[in-house]
Amino acid sequence: MNVLKKLLPHHKFFIVAIIISAVAVIGTFNYLVNYSGFAAGLAKSIIGIGLFYVTDKYGLHEIDTLTQIKKGNIAYALLLGCIFIGYAICITFS
Repeated sequence: MNVLKKLLPHHKFFIVAIIISAVAVIGTFNYLVNYSGFAAGLAKSIIGIGLFYVTDKYGLHEIDTLTQIKKGNIAYALLLGCIFIGYAICITFS
């Protein structure tokens, strides 16, 4: 129950961000076509941040990210960087 209370504010932020980006995409694609690229980029960045969050919380749950970064663990930082760049490439060309 305590873990759910810690995670709930993050989930609310992602839900609000997804709703805002979806409204921006729908609105700009229908009414303000000149700004549709910005809205699509905003939506893709929210998706990328969400994917990175899910990977860190559930895929790498055995490792405390902040502790490893504070220790100066370069190998872990490179792993996270490669995952983030991989997501960025996939989202950019989608």
